[in-house]
Amino acid sequence: MTSDSLVINASRTKTGGLILPGMIFVALGVWLTTLDPAEIELLRRYNNPAFAHGLGYATVAFFIASSICGYY
Repeated sequence: MTSDSLVINASRTKTGGLILPGMIFVALGVWLTTLDPAEIELLRRYNNPAFAHGLGYATVAFFIASSICGYY
């Protein structure tokens, strides 16, 4: 008997293309979480510190989880 199995090799270019944007979004999320509430209130849009910090935490959590799932 012969085994007909399809093997798809990982591409370094595609993996790097997924990791780089993920790192950028994690950096953006960390930046949002470290903003001072006074700085956030000076922004024109979305000047709620709870919203900005929550968005930062959600961004970091989502892209770290996506990176872990993408790795395995």
